[in-house]
Amino acid sequence: MYIELLGIPGSGKTTIYNELCNKYKDKGYDVIDYDRSIYLEANKYNYEGLLGGIYRLITYVCGEKKVKYNPLYYSIQNKYMFEFILKQSDLIYYIVNTMKTRGIDDFDSIRVLEWFSKLQCQHSIFHNYQSSENGVLILPEGFTQLTLSLFVYGTGEVTVEDINKYLNLIPKPDMIFYIEAMPKTCYRRIKIRGFPRRMVRMKLGEKQAIEFLKACDDYVQLILDYYSRIGIKVIQINNNGSIQQLRRDLSNNLIRP
Repeated sequence: MYIELLGIPGSGKTTIYNELCNKYKDKGYDVIDYDRSIYLEANKYNYEGLLGGIYRLITYVCGEKKVKYNPLYYSIQNKYMFEFILKQSDLIYYIVNTMKTRGIDDFDSIRVLEWFSKLQCQHSIFHNYQSSENGVLILPEGFTQLTLSLFVYGTGEVTVEDINKYLNLIPKPDMIFYIEAMPKTCYRRIKIRGFPRRMVRMKLGEKQAIEFLKACDDYVQLILDYYSRIGIKVIQINNNGSIQQLRRDLSNNLIRP
């Protein structure tokens, strides 16, 4: 099963992601995170000689959790990045054209494309390894969440058709966990943990930042409307309260893959 989280900045996606991963693991499901997916892919190869020796030594010493030190890590990541370019050319064209139209600068554009290529890598590897019985991929910042990266930042009018066209092009999740949180609550959380770099560059005061988060929530509602129309299951989680209440809500809504 392929699950994505959706929520405005500060809504608690990372917290809920960690909680969901732990709950699915506790129930015996194989949750494939990014580093583990690269590890599984690297493990397919039987390298001989010096490279094979280095690979086996690093794997033995560091284990899966330190797989980024594996010399094959970036080679495999690049393999799927090129696959992304070849298989998702319409999506890439739309992303690049949207960023150009909205005046997103080169630095941010490169970062957004890196996010997309990493997502495609993880998504592709997951489908290579998922089991119909127990495979689960959960993305806290998936293709759906990146709708905000494309359309909230920058300048110019955004239409419902613009968002729907993008959503038509991306891989669809089996299920969305929508994290509901009030913009004022999210602002307080962001202020404590630190603002994302792109929000820092906007130099927003408190009132402006809350208005920005409200605009993000408007886009989230458009996304939810789209998924509702095409029959994607959406589970709403209220994250305005305590962590204990959040854990109870997640336990009640945990879906068997």
